[in-house]
Amino acid sequence: MAYNNSIVNGEIFILKFYGLHSNDRSGFTLIELSIVLVIIGLIVGGVLVGRDLIEAANIRAQIKQVEQYTLAFNTFKIKYNCIPGDCRNATEFFSGTANGNGNGIVENTNDASADWYIDGEQSHFFEQLSMASLIPGKFDSSDVIGVGYPTTIIYPKKGITVGKGNYEASYALLLGSQTEQQSPDAFTPPAWRVGLFFTIGDYGHSARGLDNDTHGVFTPSQMLSMDTKLDDGKPHTGVMRGAIAHYSVDGNCSTGMALTDTYLLTNALTGCHMGWKLD
Repeated sequence: MAYNNSIVNGEIFILKFYGLHSNDRSGFTLIELSIVLVIIGLIVGGVLVGRDLIEAANIRAQIKQVEQYTLAFNTFKIKYNCIPGDCRNATEFFSGTANGNGNGIVENTNDASADWYIDGEQSHFFEQLSMASLIPGKFDSSDVIGVGYPTTIIYPKKGITVGKGNYEASYALLLGSQTEQQSPDAFTPPAWRVGLFFTIGDYGHSARGLDNDTHGVFTPSQMLSMDTKLDDGKPHTGVMRGAIAHYSVDGNCSTGMALTDTYLLTNALTGCHMGWKLD
Protein backbone atom coordinates (compact mmCIF):
# COMPACT_ATOMS: atom_id res chain seq x y z
CA MET A 1 0.00 0.00 0.00
CA ALA A 2 2.85 2.36 0.87
CA TYR A 3 4.47 1.38 -2.41
CA ASN A 4 1.40 2.41 -4.32
CA ASN A 5 1.11 5.68 -2.40
CA SER A 6 4.67 6.55 -3.26
CA ILE A 7 3.96 6.00 -6.94
CA VAL A 8 0.87 8.14 -6.79
CA ASN A 9 2.71 10.86 -4.91
CA GLY A 10 5.50 10.71 -7.46
CA GLU A 11 3.07 11.07 -10.31
CA ILE A 12 1.44 14.07 -8.63
CA PHE A 13 4.87 15.62 -8.15
CA ILE A 14 5.75 15.14 -11.81
CA LEU A 15 2.43 16.53 -12.99
CA LYS A 16 2.82 19.55 -10.74
CA PHE A 17 6.40 20.02 -11.90
CA TYR A 18 5.33 20.29 -15.52
CA GLY A 19 2.18 22.24 -14.74
CA LEU A 20 -0.08 19.35 -15.71
CA HIS A 21 -1.93 18.79 -12.49
CA SER A 22 -5.34 17.34 -13.18
CA ASN A 23 -7.01 20.24 -11.34
CA ASP A 24 -5.14 22.85 -13.43
CA ARG A 25 -7.73 23.76 -16.09
CA SER A 26 -6.44 27.20 -17.18
CA GLY A 27 -7.12 28.10 -20.89
CA PHE A 28 -5.25 30.23 -23.40
CA THR A 29 -3.82 33.48 -22.18
CA LEU A 30 -4.79 36.78 -23.81
CA ILE A 31 -1.41 36.92 -25.49
CA GLU A 32 -1.87 33.45 -26.97
CA LEU A 33 -5.36 34.32 -28.19
CA SER A 34 -4.04 37.54 -29.71
CA ILE A 35 -1.36 35.64 -31.59
CA VAL A 36 -3.93 33.16 -32.95
CA LEU A 37 -6.20 35.98 -34.09
CA VAL A 38 -3.30 37.77 -35.76
CA ILE A 39 -2.36 34.58 -37.63
CA ILE A 40 -5.97 34.04 -38.76
CA GLY A 41 -6.14 37.66 -39.89
CA LEU A 42 -2.94 37.29 -41.88
CA ILE A 43 -4.25 34.15 -43.57
CA VAL A 44 -7.59 35.74 -44.47
CA GLY A 45 -5.87 38.92 -45.62
CA GLY A 46 -3.47 36.90 -47.75
CA VAL A 47 -6.33 35.03 -49.39
CA LEU A 48 -8.18 38.27 -50.15
CA VAL A 49 -5.07 39.97 -51.48
CA GLY A 50 -4.29 36.92 -53.62
CA ARG A 51 -7.82 36.93 -55.01
CA ASP A 52 -7.58 40.63 -55.82
CA LEU A 53 -4.24 40.12 -57.55
CA ILE A 54 -5.68 37.33 -59.68
CA GLU A 55 -8.69 39.46 -60.57
CA ALA A 56 -6.47 42.39 -61.51
CA ALA A 57 -4.28 40.13 -63.65
CA ASN A 58 -7.33 38.73 -65.45
CA ILE A 59 -8.65 42.21 -66.17
CA ARG A 60 -5.27 43.31 -67.51
CA ALA A 61 -5.19 40.24 -69.75
CA GLN A 62 -8.73 40.95 -70.97
CA ILE A 63 -7.80 44.54 -71.76
CA LYS A 64 -4.75 43.29 -73.64
CA GLN A 65 -6.96 41.03 -75.75
CA VAL A 66 -9.21 43.95 -76.69
CA GLU A 67 -6.19 46.07 -77.58
CA GLN A 68 -4.66 43.19 -79.52
CA TYR A 69 -7.72 42.73 -81.73
CA THR A 70 -8.04 46.47 -82.23
CA LEU A 71 -4.44 46.71 -83.39
CA ALA A 72 -4.89 43.68 -85.66
CA PHE A 73 -8.02 45.20 -87.21
CA ASN A 74 -6.34 48.53 -87.93
CA THR A 75 -3.18 46.86 -89.23
CA PHE A 76 -5.23 44.69 -91.59
CA LYS A 77 -7.05 47.75 -92.95
CA ILE A 78 -3.77 49.54 -93.65
CA LYS A 79 -2.03 46.50 -95.15
CA TYR A 80 -4.86 45.18 -97.35
CA ASN A 81 -6.94 48.36 -97.78
CA CYS A 82 -10.11 46.58 -96.67
CA ILE A 83 -11.83 45.21 -93.58
CA PRO A 84 -11.38 41.52 -92.61
CA GLY A 85 -14.46 39.55 -93.62
CA ASP A 86 -15.78 42.42 -95.75
CA CYS A 87 -12.75 42.51 -98.06
CA ARG A 88 -13.99 42.14 -101.67
CA ASN A 89 -10.67 40.68 -102.92
CA ALA A 90 -9.69 38.56 -99.88
CA THR A 91 -9.07 35.49 -102.04
CA GLU A 92 -6.25 37.35 -103.75
CA PHE A 93 -4.43 37.44 -100.42
CA PHE A 94 -5.57 34.22 -98.75
CA SER A 95 -6.62 30.80 -99.96
CA GLY A 96 -9.54 28.94 -98.40
CA THR A 97 -11.58 32.01 -97.49
CA ALA A 98 -14.31 34.05 -99.19
CA ASN A 99 -14.73 37.58 -100.48
CA GLY A 100 -17.05 40.14 -98.92
CA ASN A 101 -18.99 42.92 -100.60
CA GLY A 102 -16.58 45.70 -99.61
CA ASN A 103 -19.19 48.07 -98.18
CA GLY A 104 -17.20 48.66 -94.99
CA ILE A 105 -19.63 46.80 -92.71
CA VAL A 106 -19.13 43.27 -91.36
CA GLU A 107 -22.50 41.57 -91.87
CA ASN A 108 -24.15 38.17 -91.83
CA THR A 109 -26.59 36.83 -94.39
CA ASN A 110 -29.61 37.37 -92.11
CA ASP A 111 -28.85 41.01 -91.30
CA ALA A 112 -29.20 40.04 -87.64
CA SER A 113 -27.18 40.88 -84.56
CA ALA A 114 -23.83 39.25 -84.06
CA ASP A 115 -24.88 36.79 -81.36
CA TRP A 116 -27.84 35.33 -83.24
CA TYR A 117 -26.28 34.36 -86.56
CA ILE A 118 -22.63 33.82 -87.32
CA ASP A 119 -22.14 33.38 -91.04
CA GLY A 120 -21.32 35.40 -94.11
CA GLU A 121 -18.72 38.09 -93.60
CA GLN A 122 -18.82 37.64 -89.83
CA SER A 123 -17.57 34.08 -90.11
CA HIS A 124 -14.47 35.21 -92.03
CA PHE A 125 -13.41 38.12 -89.78
CA PHE A 126 -11.22 36.21 -87.32
CA GLU A 127 -10.34 33.67 -89.99
CA GLN A 128 -8.73 36.35 -92.15
CA LEU A 129 -7.03 38.05 -89.20
CA SER A 130 -5.44 34.73 -88.30
CA MET A 131 -4.53 34.04 -91.94
CA ALA A 132 -2.72 37.36 -91.92
CA SER A 133 -0.90 36.24 -88.73
CA LEU A 134 -2.14 39.33 -86.91
CA ILE A 135 -3.73 37.50 -83.96
CA PRO A 136 -2.68 34.43 -81.99
CA GLY A 137 -4.30 31.13 -82.87
CA LYS A 138 -5.93 29.87 -86.04
CA PHE A 139 -9.63 30.35 -86.76
CA ASP A 140 -11.90 29.12 -89.52
CA SER A 141 -15.40 30.05 -90.66
CA SER A 142 -17.21 27.52 -88.46
CA ASP A 143 -19.82 28.34 -85.84
CA VAL A 144 -17.91 26.81 -82.94
CA ILE A 145 -16.60 28.68 -79.92
CA GLY A 146 -12.81 28.73 -79.83
CA VAL A 147 -12.65 27.49 -83.44
CA GLY A 148 -14.59 29.97 -85.54
CA TYR A 149 -14.31 32.81 -83.06
CA PRO A 150 -12.13 33.39 -79.98
CA THR A 151 -12.99 32.95 -76.33
CA THR A 152 -12.71 35.66 -73.72
CA ILE A 153 -9.79 35.73 -71.31
CA ILE A 154 -11.75 36.05 -68.07
CA TYR A 155 -14.39 33.43 -68.94
CA PRO A 156 -13.11 30.93 -71.53
CA LYS A 157 -16.61 29.46 -72.00
CA LYS A 158 -17.69 32.80 -73.47
CA GLY A 159 -16.85 33.93 -76.97
CA ILE A 160 -16.37 37.08 -79.05
CA THR A 161 -18.13 37.76 -82.32
CA VAL A 162 -17.96 40.68 -84.67
CA GLY A 163 -20.63 42.59 -86.52
CA LYS A 164 -22.47 45.86 -86.94
CA GLY A 165 -24.68 47.56 -84.43
CA ASN A 166 -28.17 46.47 -85.42
CA TYR A 167 -30.87 48.56 -83.77
CA GLU A 168 -33.85 46.46 -84.83
CA ALA A 169 -32.54 43.19 -83.39
CA SER A 170 -29.67 44.35 -81.27
CA TYR A 171 -29.30 41.52 -78.82
CA ALA A 172 -25.55 42.02 -78.91
CA LEU A 173 -25.81 45.10 -76.70
CA LEU A 174 -29.30 44.87 -75.33
CA LEU A 175 -30.11 46.38 -71.96
CA GLY A 176 -33.12 44.46 -70.68
CA SER A 177 -35.30 44.41 -73.80
CA GLN A 178 -35.77 46.33 -77.00
CA THR A 179 -38.19 48.68 -75.27
CA GLU A 180 -36.04 49.54 -72.28
CA GLN A 181 -32.48 50.42 -71.35
CA GLN A 182 -30.55 50.48 -74.60
CA SER A 183 -27.38 52.31 -75.55
CA PRO A 184 -29.38 54.60 -77.82
CA ASP A 185 -26.66 55.96 -80.09
CA ALA A 186 -24.74 52.72 -80.64
CA PHE A 187 -26.87 51.13 -83.33
CA THR A 188 -28.33 53.67 -85.70
CA PRO A 189 -26.29 53.14 -88.88
CA PRO A 190 -23.53 53.94 -89.46
CA ALA A 191 -22.68 54.38 -85.77
CA TRP A 192 -21.33 50.83 -85.28
CA ARG A 193 -20.20 49.50 -88.63
CA VAL A 194 -17.82 47.01 -87.02
CA GLY A 195 -17.81 46.04 -83.36
CA LEU A 196 -16.60 43.25 -81.13
CA PHE A 197 -19.37 41.71 -79.02
CA PHE A 198 -18.42 39.76 -75.92
CA THR A 199 -21.65 37.83 -75.54
CA ILE A 200 -21.49 34.37 -77.01
CA GLY A 201 -21.81 31.02 -75.21
CA ASP A 202 -23.86 30.27 -72.12
CA TYR A 203 -22.87 28.27 -69.03
CA GLY A 204 -22.80 24.66 -70.12
CA HIS A 205 -23.08 25.54 -73.81
CA SER A 206 -20.19 24.81 -76.14
CA ALA A 207 -21.44 27.21 -78.80
CA ARG A 208 -23.97 29.98 -79.32
CA GLY A 209 -27.73 29.60 -79.58
CA LEU A 210 -30.75 31.86 -79.62
CA ASP A 211 -30.79 31.80 -75.80
CA ASN A 212 -27.02 31.93 -75.42
CA ASP A 213 -26.88 35.29 -73.70
CA THR A 214 -29.08 34.75 -70.64
CA HIS A 215 -25.87 34.98 -68.60
CA GLY A 216 -23.54 37.92 -69.02
CA VAL A 217 -19.79 37.74 -69.44
CA PHE A 218 -18.46 40.29 -66.95
CA THR A 219 -19.50 41.74 -63.61
CA PRO A 220 -20.31 45.47 -63.45
CA SER A 221 -17.14 45.95 -61.41
CA GLN A 222 -15.03 44.28 -64.09
CA MET A 223 -16.72 46.36 -66.76
CA LEU A 224 -16.05 49.58 -64.86
CA SER A 225 -12.39 48.69 -64.48
CA MET A 226 -11.97 47.94 -68.20
CA ASP A 227 -14.13 50.86 -69.32
CA THR A 228 -12.17 53.28 -67.14
CA LYS A 229 -8.84 52.11 -68.52
CA LEU A 230 -9.92 51.91 -72.17
CA ASP A 231 -12.70 54.47 -72.53
CA ASP A 232 -14.82 56.87 -70.47
CA GLY A 233 -15.93 54.60 -67.61
CA LYS A 234 -19.62 54.88 -68.58
CA PRO A 235 -21.77 51.96 -69.75
CA HIS A 236 -23.77 53.75 -72.48
CA THR A 237 -21.29 56.12 -74.10
CA GLY A 238 -17.95 55.91 -75.86
CA VAL A 239 -16.43 53.02 -77.79
CA MET A 240 -16.91 50.49 -74.98
CA ARG A 241 -20.43 49.63 -73.84
CA GLY A 242 -21.69 47.49 -71.00
CA ALA A 243 -25.12 45.92 -71.39
CA ILE A 244 -27.35 43.48 -69.58
CA ALA A 245 -27.80 40.08 -71.18
CA HIS A 246 -31.10 39.46 -72.94
CA TYR A 247 -33.46 37.70 -70.50
CA SER A 248 -30.66 38.04 -67.97
CA VAL A 249 -30.59 35.75 -64.94
CA ASP A 250 -27.65 37.63 -63.43
CA GLY A 251 -29.22 41.02 -62.86
CA ASN A 252 -28.60 44.43 -64.34
CA CYS A 253 -25.31 45.77 -65.62
CA SER A 254 -26.11 49.46 -65.20
CA THR A 255 -28.25 51.66 -62.98
CA GLY A 256 -30.48 52.70 -65.87
CA MET A 257 -30.76 53.56 -69.54
CA ALA A 258 -29.68 57.20 -69.53
CA LEU A 259 -26.31 58.16 -70.98
CA THR A 260 -25.35 59.50 -67.54
CA ASP A 261 -26.14 56.27 -65.69
CA THR A 262 -23.35 54.18 -64.20
CA TYR A 263 -22.36 50.56 -63.74
CA LEU A 264 -24.41 48.79 -61.05
CA LEU A 265 -21.58 47.92 -58.66
CA THR A 266 -23.96 46.39 -56.09
CA ASN A 267 -24.42 43.48 -58.50
CA ALA A 268 -21.57 40.99 -58.03
CA LEU A 269 -22.87 38.59 -60.70
CA THR A 270 -21.87 38.46 -64.36
CA GLY A 271 -24.73 40.66 -65.53
CA CYS A 272 -22.82 42.45 -68.30
CA HIS A 273 -22.16 41.88 -71.94
CA MET A 274 -19.61 44.10 -73.61
CA GLY A 275 -19.40 45.86 -76.93
CA TRP A 276 -16.24 47.42 -78.33
CA LYS A 277 -16.46 49.64 -81.40
CA LEU A 278 -13.80 49.06 -84.05
CA ASP A 279 -15.25 51.21 -86.82
